[in-house]
Amino acid sequence: MKVKLIYFFIFINGYITAQNSFDYQKQFDSIAKLSKDSNSDMFYEKQLKKYLNNDKSQTDKEMLYLMIGYSATQNYKPYSDLLEANDVFKLNESGKYQVASDKAIKILNKNPFHLKVMIEYSYALTGLGKTDEADAIKFRMFKIYKAMYFSCNGNPNKYPVFELAPNDGQNFIKYYIRWQLGKISSGKDEYGKAIDIIEAKNDKQTQIFHFSINHAKKLIHKK
Repeated sequence: MKVKLIYFFIFINGYITAQNSFDYQKQFDSIAKLSKDSNSDMFYEKQLKKYLNNDKSQTDKEMLYLMIGYSATQNYKPYSDLLEANDVFKLNESGKYQVASDKAIKILNKNPFHLKVMIEYSYALTGLGKTDEADAIKFRMFKIYKAMYFSCNGNPNKYPVFELAPNDGQNFIKYYIRWQLGKISSGKDEYGKAIDIIEAKNDKQTQIFHFSINHAKKLIHKK
């Protein structure tokens, strides 16, 4: 199956502690501001370079700060970006892997965190026999999922998970947590911030996960 070609899953435990916890309400704006400071270790361009080079020294915290930094850039258009993955998917389904690969590259040059396009790009590269390049893309996807996991202090059933774009939470549950999706809705947290609410299921239980998406929802009302 296609999914089996695309995804691999490695669980890393034991290093997410309370001192690393992320508080969306208290920290999001300050992190976004810090990402614009060229003197900071969390400067967006500095962390982006580490990400694109698949630098294994880049921590989950740095990755989370990078993702928040991207949300403060002009290229951040989470809702219009959702549609772009469809064309790449159709090309892959038609076996036009090179065209799909070329189109995916153009999209990822603007949005290097587009999970849906990264999935299709990895699939196209696999179809072209470029397995090393496909693995590099999978590694970046894994880094995004790990940063999301870090954002909730490793407790997605207790704390909100940061997501850059709609559907990222669904991918997180399906391909990182490895649970099944249930009901999906939206709402607000105790501070009035927009969240995605997703029911996650496994063989033994059902839990409700919250995903922080206020930064994206605010853009809907901007011209």
